[in-house]
Amino acid sequence: MPYARGDLWSRPEGEVISEVSRLVAGGTQEVVLTGIHLGLYGAGGSTDLGSLLTRLIDIRGLGRIRLSSIELNEVSPAIVELIVESGKICNHLHIPLQSGSNDVLARMNRHYTAEAFVERTAELKRRIPNLALTTDVIVGFPAETERDFESSARLIETVGFSKLHVFKFSPRKGTPAAGFSDQISNDVKDARSAALLGIGATLAEQFATNYVGKDLSVLVERRQGNYLSGISDNYIRVYF
Repeated sequence: MPYARGDLWSRPEGEVISEVSRLVAGGTQEVVLTGIHLGLYGAGGSTDLGSLLTRLIDIRGLGRIRLSSIELNEVSPAIVELIVESGKICNHLHIPLQSGSNDVLARMNRHYTAEAFVERTAELKRRIPNLALTTDVIVGFPAETERDFESSARLIETVGFSKLHVFKFSPRKGTPAAGFSDQISNDVKDARSAALLGIGATLAEQFATNYVGKDLSVLVERRQGNYLSGISDNYIRVYF
């Protein structure tokens, strides 16, 4: 995928501010910032993600700002400080894990270790109150052993993600991984995916249960029968 996407580029900050201002004027209450390597926004230019967030926070009438997927190594201290202090940036970070095995991470060319992931996410939880951490995980990457898979499962439980997105590896023509030996069978991928989805469901329930009886800021999205439904700033679906 990195080869297909080409070089990183960033939308001009002024364009982003103008679009969000128009959306807010039309009644939008929450905006989601999304992109590939979101944390590197503005790299090589005169701005960065912290600068953009600071300007967005100042837009009158904007209720919430949510960050989409952001890499572990791109969550800077400045971004953490803005989440803690602004009152507008959601207490929710989606940080892709992909695997809890250092061997698999190396074959994926991911630039962190399992130990670093656990340490950094624990630090983020300490710094940001009520933080929801969600993630992506791939099962069945070529040569993934049962031990590798178990490492992923243990790490997921250790971090305590509030939601998992589980993907089964599928080879893409022209990518290095498609040519790797020891491709994993579909049956094994299915079993590992089901196991992680089960862990994810348990963790999601545990996370939501922590907030029973507590006050949360919820943005109402729809009416369902006699109930209203919305998402809290820390990404819990709420009915009331």
